[in-house]
Amino acid sequence: MWDDEFFHFAFAAVVDPLDALRLIQKQTGEIFFGRTGVYAAVDYFLLRLGGANLILLRLPSTVSALWMFVAVLFFLNKRGYSWIAGAVFLAMAVGQSSLMGYAGDASSYMPLAAATVGTFCYYLLPIGQRNEPSVAILGWVSVLWGVLMHPYFLLYWPAAISFGLLWFGRLNQTELRGNLKCFLNLRLLFVGSVIAGILGLFTWLQRTERHSLDPFLHTRERGGLSSTLLHEHLYFLPQPQAIALPTIAIVSSLLLLGFAAGKSKNLARDVLPPLSLVAFALALSLSITIISIQREYWVLPRQWVASQALVLLGFSWLVGVFLSRCATEKMHRLSVVAAFMLLALFSLVSFNRATAQVEALRWDISRYNEMQQSLRLAAPDPSLITAVGNKYWLIIANNNVLMGGDVLPELAAYYGY
Repeated sequence: MWDDEFFHFAFAAVVDPLDALRLIQKQTGEIFFGRTGVYAAVDYFLLRLGGANLILLRLPSTVSALWMFVAVLFFLNKRGYSWIAGAVFLAMAVGQSSLMGYAGDASSYMPLAAATVGTFCYYLLPIGQRNEPSVAILGWVSVLWGVLMHPYFLLYWPAAISFGLLWFGRLNQTELRGNLKCFLNLRLLFVGSVIAGILGLFTWLQRTERHSLDPFLHTRERGGLSSTLLHEHLYFLPQPQAIALPTIAIVSSLLLLGFAAGKSKNLARDVLPPLSLVAFALALSLSITIISIQREYWVLPRQWVASQALVLLGFSWLVGVFLSRCATEKMHRLSVVAAFMLLALFSLVSFNRATAQVEALRWDISRYNEMQQSLRLAAPDPSLITAVGNKYWLIIANNNVLMGGDVLPELAAYYGY
């Protein structure tokens, strides 16, 4: 585990649940600045029940990643798009390591991404499907998970409603006019807002002052803000030096096939929403960046994970649109071949990046194990804190995981408990 995961892990050293929750609530104004602390609370109960286990520690993120996949596949299926579009999403997601890395990380960023994608999918489905149990579950679970897990969701939730109103209203004005309450889901709006307000007052709203940090510290070394922003959101695409031209050629073929399959006006109506979603996602990331700059806080790529997921949704939705436009035309077979080529391309990119990520992870683990062995302890030794700093606590925690059993009570001392 790494530093931020240890912060969650150490809470499970506190035996009394009420004391642990008070400690977590206090840390939302300190270590967990700008977060709700709910993830840490979930981890506390998981580790108290299951012991020192990294799978349990990261379980909320893993489940969230699965929920994101289910939400997208469900959305594409309900809109009647080919399964190939869903496969393209999965292939692109694996290649977007800056997003999917959080599926195995005990932090609230993957829950944020999954809740955001699920909420957008909910508000982009037709009103006539809202009463279906499966659609209602998609909306309620996504919204409540989002408001519980991360304050950034309070930006993405109204954005999802606004985006849905913009496109659904333009295409179905008569139906929307008579079903606005159904579209908004006032009950969900009320419950989610109340939970968000109460939770915020007791956690992340406790501390909102400015910092004195260099906002561009982590983007300057990557070529600047604009370069970092585009790179992080489009990381799933092949690099220009490798196979970018085939990607462009395949996408262009799909575009041409789509336009040839039907009336251009109707196609443009179907194509604009997914393309606008990609642009909208970038604009939302830029909004978060502006807030960080105003508060003199670091601009960090992890702040954009929800928008990265929306970009993937937009591209897979676009593939579904073009395939559906060609579904009953003579070019159907050719369009499917082009789509499979696109799928193979993204799969190749994803495989290469996943392999590189695994190798980098192995190197990190081997380097850490060397330090772990040199300081291997049968029991905590606080005298080493001055020698190795916070690494001392990580060594103790990782030894605890290797030995199994309950989380060591001594780790509560990290929080002065």
